[in-house]
Amino acid sequence: MKLNLGAGKQILEGYVNLDLVKARGIDTVWNANRIPYPFPKSHFDEIFCNHILEHVDYLPSVMKELWRISKPKAKIIIKAPYFACSGAFNNPEHKSFLTYKTFDYLQKYWGTFRIIKKRILFTPYGFFKILNPLFNIFPDFYERFLCFIIPCSEIYYELEVIK
Repeated sequence: MKLNLGAGKQILEGYVNLDLVKARGIDTVWNANRIPYPFPKSHFDEIFCNHILEHVDYLPSVMKELWRISKPKAKIIIKAPYFACSGAFNNPEHKSFLTYKTFDYLQKYWGTFRIIKKRILFTPYGFFKILNPLFNIFPDFYERFLCFIIPCSEIYYELEVIK
């Protein structure tokens, strides 16, 4: 079982597509802030969160719920606007801002997730595409000194659920 949390118009085949609004392809209508979700414990092998986590009221509560509904060793894939990108602040509905180290905290202090991969993503067009590998070699340097000068557009994470 796979969950596409906050599916919107990006309906994924083979996933339970969950969104706040009933639309074509949405399997489950649910507010991501309403916990618990309508799924049993240890239900999903994978959860895809594409530009949804920045909209939730309290990210730690949602992450605890994603842990609850995930099977052991499940994968959680997250894409979100990078905190220094103007797109993160242009939308007044954004409540959380994610950095390169946002999920380091969960790995270190909660012990419920293991970071498999994290990447700084620039727009896939033109010159900026070549910056992806460069700044992912030195992400701490990028985040500390360059992120507001040359802002990337997204942050990408793959987490593994530890149970």
